[in-house]
Order: sequence, then C-alpha cells, then structure tokens
Amino acid sequence: MFENAHRTSLEQNDRDLIVLGAARQAVINLISPNAQDAAASADRIVNDATGTWLSEFQSTRDEFISAITQSQTESSGEILGAGIDGRTDDGTTTILVAAVSKVTNAAGAQDEPRTWRLRVDVVNADGTYKLSKVEVVP
Repeated sequence: MFENAHRTSLEQNDRDLIVLGAARQAVINLISPNAQDAAASADRIVNDATGTWLSEFQSTRDEFISAITQSQTESSGEILGAGIDGRTDDGTTTILVAAVSKVTNAAGAQDEPRTWRLRVDVVNADGTYKLSKVEVVP
C-alpha cells in the first residue's frame, strides 16, 4: 500500500515538473517577441496554445505581428519563479508565473525591464502540455 502511494506521488512530481517546464517555456515565448522574426514569434505562441487562449491569440495574431514589427520590439524574457496554484478534475493545472522581460523598441526603451505576473492554465493537448488560458495578475 505504501509503495503504491509512493509511486503515485513520484508520478505526480514528475508530471508537475513537466507541466511547470511547459508553462515556463510558453511564457518565455509569450514575453520575448522579436521584430526580426515577428511571425515566428507569433508561431511559437500559437504552438504553445490550445482552447480559449489559442482562439484569443489567433484572433489578434496579425495585429500582434504588426505591432511588434512597427515598434521594432526586441525582447528577451526570464522566468523568476513558477508554482502550481491548483489542479482540476479535468486535468487542468493552474500555474502562477513571475517573469521579467528586457525590452528595446523604437519608442526609446533600451533593455527596459518589464515585470510580469501571470496565471496560466496548462492542459494536455494530444500528449503535449499547452496553455489554455493566460491572465495578467495585478
């Protein structure tokens, strides 16, 4: 009995690490657009998305690319921390992410830090963990 509980706990820990890793990478892709390859930046966001978040982003994808290109935005992101906030019976894992991006753009920003606090939902979409919801946390 204890061995089975221990195995289940280890499996959950392994899954948590995978889900956290997927969330971290998806947020990096989200906060690190690059004017030199704005379409590729958008594609990375789409590839990390499913459900509601995919629909929301795809509906504004062209505007995203245009804004990044016109503003000549170059951004690199870093995750400061990420932790599991909750799980639902349908397999959704909610993760809180703290991050910073350094932004340079035509408006004069030069490696200007931008802080991010996000709440993201992660789901298994055909064997790949993807973001299904993204919220900015005040």
